[in-house]
Amino acid sequence: MIKFSKKYNSLFNFILGILGGILISLCIIFISVGNPKELVEFLKNYNIIKRYYYRDVSDKELFEGALKGMTKSLNDPYSIFLNKDEYSALLQETNGEYSGVGIILGKNKNEDIVVMGVLENSSAKQNGILNGDIILEVNRKSIDKNDLSQVASKIRGKAGTEVFLTVKRNGIEKEIKLERKDINLPTVKSNMSTDTIGYIHIYSFGTRTSDEVKSALSDLKSKGAKKFIIDLRMNPGGIIDSVVNVSNQFLHEGTVVSYCPKNGNEKIYKIDGVKTFYPIVVLIDKYSASASEIFAGAVQDKKEGIVIGEKSFGKGTVQSIITNSDGTALKVSIAEYKTAKGRKIDKIGIEPDEKVEQKGEIFNFETDSVYKRAVEILNNEP
Repeated sequence: MIKFSKKYNSLFNFILGILGGILISLCIIFISVGNPKELVEFLKNYNIIKRYYYRDVSDKELFEGALKGMTKSLNDPYSIFLNKDEYSALLQETNGEYSGVGIILGKNKNEDIVVMGVLENSSAKQNGILNGDIILEVNRKSIDKNDLSQVASKIRGKAGTEVFLTVKRNGIEKEIKLERKDINLPTVKSNMSTDTIGYIHIYSFGTRTSDEVKSALSDLKSKGAKKFIIDLRMNPGGIIDSVVNVSNQFLHEGTVVSYCPKNGNEKIYKIDGVKTFYPIVVLIDKYSASASEIFAGAVQDKKEGIVIGEKSFGKGTVQSIITNSDGTALKVSIAEYKTAKGRKIDKIGIEPDEKVEQKGEIFNFETDSVYKRAVEILNNEP
């Protein structure tokens, strides 16, 4: 029998431990994969690219490309791989903190991307950007007016850098140079519509939205508001907890939304609700999506207000973000949500209680037909 010294015994045990760990890891991977043969083929092709591709390519580039390919194969625009910069931008957007020029973008009836709001003390304000300006180019390159989020992303950038916007105003094109600055973007705007009607425009449902709505409600009530218009037009949605907390400030107790993730238990979001109910009219359009539809659906299902405008977008899925140690992340659709009464609205949307055609300039209180109809409805409320 061959005997090894303690030194070699320790080394042998160490190597055996590593090999055992690798074997166990491989077993776990193969067990978790529905078809291990496909994984083997993937690794073989990865090795072919590494070995034969004529340019240097890093493992990081290959694996990130593979992840993007996997999510793209789902045919789900909401399940995506986010690199470090993209994930950072998503966090900034959710928190309402980013570097930009201080404008809020939307679309007009001609589907042009236009300036819907200009923040005070912003670069846009200082350089003469006005509500209604149509965005034509960013940094002297034409925009895709079908992709609002991409245009917004191009305008944003590192604080201190410059961006050139070409806008059209009254038929005249003009290029304006702007400096990007750090911005805290509010998600709520409010004012009094009449002596008794308060108006609350929610741009998105972010981390601070519930607190902003609470502050707006308190201010409007102190000015005599007893009825409210909740404007969710062009609101793309946001965080599910945020819309639930906002619902808690307007609706009575009960369920707001629910969903059941794969291999999981049903998640039901309930609120304690308000004791004193105020009449509300909710405004939606074809760009109102996700969390906006959750709120509008809850108002309809609980019969605690009127929803007017046009049919909403129809985004009825819930996403979860799984972060990686390198600062990247996967955003994955984990379930289809149901409204308070169990309706599924994905690719269907919310039909308004009263359809109102958008006439005049949206968000312009003098000409906005949907807003004016909301005021008319509430004026007839006791």
